Amino acid sequence: MDLKRIDEALADFDQAIALNPDYSDALWNRANARLLVGRYEEGWADYEWRWRAEPTSPPRSDLGRPQWRGGAEVRNKTLLLHAEQGFGDTIMVARYVRLLVEKGARIVIEAPDALLPLLAEIDGVAQVVIAGQTLPAFDLHCPMMSLPRAFGTTLDTIPTEVPYLSVPKLYREKWQGRLQHFRRPRIGISWAGRPTFKRDLDRSIGLTPMLTLLSGADVHFFSIQKFLREGDADLLQSNPRIVQLGESIKDFADTAAIISSLDLVISSDTSTVHLAGALGKPVWILLHFVPDWRWMLDRPDSPWYPTATLFRQPERGDWATVVAEVGRELESWFVAMRHQRKNSDIPF
Repeated sequence: MDLKRIDEALADFDQAIALNPDYSDALWNRANARLLVGRYEEGWADYEWRWRAEPTSPPRSDLGRPQWRGGAEVRNKTLLLHAEQGFGDTIMVARYVRLLVEKGARIVIEAPDALLPLLAEIDGVAQVVIAGQTLPAFDLHCPMMSLPRAFGTTLDTIPTEVPYLSVPKLYREKWQGRLQHFRRPRIGISWAGRPTFKRDLDRSIGLTPMLTLLSGADVHFFSIQKFLREGDADLLQSNPRIVQLGESIKDFADTAAIISSLDLVISSDTSTVHLAGALGKPVWILLHFVPDWRWMLDRPDSPWYPTATLFRQPERGDWATVVAEVGRELESWFVAMRHQRKNSDIPF
């Protein structure tokens, strides 16, 4: 898998599973490989083994109500959707809430408190509950990352209508007031994901390589990186072109409000890119050689986010080529923005 020899990896997983049909690690790895190459129907089935294979995933809870798997009628039923993976995963599959509301379901969402103000804004959501607190009565439940399988999602049927998230009014007004004196264009940057993620060293580009992008176009750059790594604070201090906003971000509604006031987001594979995509904002995603399954392989676009552009390592660890490509695209983007705004009343 790490060498991008996916067909060989799949053959190995199949052989292991043939020898031991309950080998959860092989089934989980096969899920990621199948999803990576777009074999969604098979991949979603294997993905249910995450509960046994992933030590970071919470065990499936006995919630005392049936799990909704896509077949049961949900009209006039209260359906509990519970977040069970990372922030980005939850944001990605929040797109399915709209489809459930259209089916007549009453939706309750249990999720980390940092996501609640944002999820509460989705039309049709009746209630949001902080993960771990007492749940209200409900008829059915579904782990949120099981929603793609419940809807029988294929590459051709991914719900791609954006935006499917919106910014709460108070957050929008707060950040519009704070950012309005910065002239356009405005670009948000983020360079690292959750450090406890086991492949974080692969997926997080780090701040130093990103700094080379700042030497070109005359734009305002905004750091929307909430948690800094060792050395980041000193680098930011020595680069006054970067407006630091991370310390003022309390939850994802803050980040969403900031992104809504930007023209572009450039980031490694973090929850930030999912949020930008869910808001329908242009987002450039910097990906390592073999990325997470949802970004697939060898394509510059994403079937999940129509406003995303993907920049990929040509070889393992080669961030320099990625940054050089982004730099060239940024120059072209800047010219296009200047032309677009030439006769507008927006300061440039």
